[in-house]
Amino acid sequence: MPSSRPVGMPDLVPPPPPLPPAPLDDVALAALLTPLLPQVLGGIDQIKAALGDRRLSFPEALSLKTMVAGVVSLAVGDGAPLVKGKSADALVVLILGVVFDRYGVPLLPVWVRPFAPVLKAGAVAGLEALYRAVVKRK
Repeated sequence: MPSSRPVGMPDLVPPPPPLPPAPLDDVALAALLTPLLPQVLGGIDQIKAALGDRRLSFPEALSLKTMVAGVVSLAVGDGAPLVKGKSADALVVLILGVVFDRYGVPLLPVWVRPFAPVLKAGAVAGLEALYRAVVKRK
């Protein structure tokens, strides 16, 4: 089949796809984390104040996880919109770790606190999975 291009012109080759962003190093992630934390912690403090100092029912506790994931998603989206891929995942994990340390550990009974790092790993993994589910729905 004859081509519509002029004689002597080479076939155009599409440009290569852009390279994925390089992962950020720890210093860059810490620099991003510093301005994002007040927004995240402030949002969680507002949620906590709205719920009051009472025990949560199981459905309320489940919805609280979704609210925390939403607060983190908004903070990362607003504060670091250009961070993508593994760097965004690392930033989310750092934020969720700080959230667990600030809000989760004080709720643990004293005898359980030595196991806080193990609990933190499980809690952060669960919140990270929930975060991904929330982000993918958007």
